[in-house]
Amino acid sequence: MAAPAIYEILRWAGAGYLVYLGALRLARARATGEGATPLVERVGLGAIFRQGIVTNVLNPKVALFFLAFLPQFVDPNRGSAALQLLALGIAFNVSGTLVNFTVAVLAGGARCQFIARWGTATWVERATGLVFIGLGLRLALGRS
Repeated sequence: MAAPAIYEILRWAGAGYLVYLGALRLARARATGEGATPLVERVGLGAIFRQGIVTNVLNPKVALFFLAFLPQFVDPNRGSAALQLLALGIAFNVSGTLVNFTVAVLAGGARCQFIARWGTATWVERATGLVFIGLGLRLALGRS
């Protein structure tokens, strides 16, 4: 609420990024043909890390969460507010990373099983692309 212009910029950038990712998935599914999509692409850890940073930086909900929620737990009588926010942010990121890692491992295994049994790699790519585009449009056209 304190910086509506920044929120709008982040919201539109995030929406554009989601639509871009969806279009990329659709194009890849069309180019590779049925069953030719690799289950796992070989990508360097640096590229994965950069994609994660871009995803989180362009997600306005993350910024709003940290700006609105964490300051409620800062006690000025307990020392530096910046250090308290840093500690809270680190605790949030460590716990979030553990949860996200678990979800990623389980979802990756489920995806491999699904594709191995049904041979629908291209359809999964198309569905994922459409979901990303839909989420991007919802974010762009939704009420702020």
